[in-house]
Amino acid sequence: MRKLRADARWHTLNPEQQKKIQQWLFDDHLSYQKTHELMKAELGITCALSTIGPMYRRLAESRADDVFFSAHDLAGQLANSGLEVAMLRSASEKLIAARLLQVLHKGGTVKEITALARITLQTESREIRQEQRDITLERLRLSAFQSRAGVRERAETEANLSEFKRTYPTKNRALPGLTGLFRDKK
Repeated sequence: MRKLRADARWHTLNPEQQKKIQQWLFDDHLSYQKTHELMKAELGITCALSTIGPMYRRLAESRADDVFFSAHDLAGQLANSGLEVAMLRSASEKLIAARLLQVLHKGGTVKEITALARITLQTESREIRQEQRDITLERLRLSAFQSRAGVRERAETEANLSEFKRTYPTKNRALPGLTGLFRDKK
């Protein structure tokens, strides 16, 4: 953000006037023309209409910087609070995205935009890889569960077969109901 000139109109305003102008431009979303009229009528400030546009842009940059620095402070507080890494990562991603939007808005350098966009893309790609790992792990767990279920079923089948063999021994005897089916016919 460029520094205001020493003779800028903004410096001649007291804090209450500055706050009122910010309210009209940002909170009330008034046009430059309406803000200019209110400045003259309510605050007694006379200036050219063309002064309002640069004033608005300067205030917008200042507000964007305030958002960035408050997000930066929040990220610092989160880092020192002992929260989970996932929450800190999420906060830093938001901070980087906010900075990228701020740089895009005020026309930052290509180098800075590229660096921030690269970080954002790397973060997205890391999240995608993590989701793929989670899906693969879930598939392995499901496969292991199905395998254990299959082993249990085989064990139950073998137990049932053993029970059946004990109940109906087959040594030189035919099974009940199947008498004569497998006898050698001579």
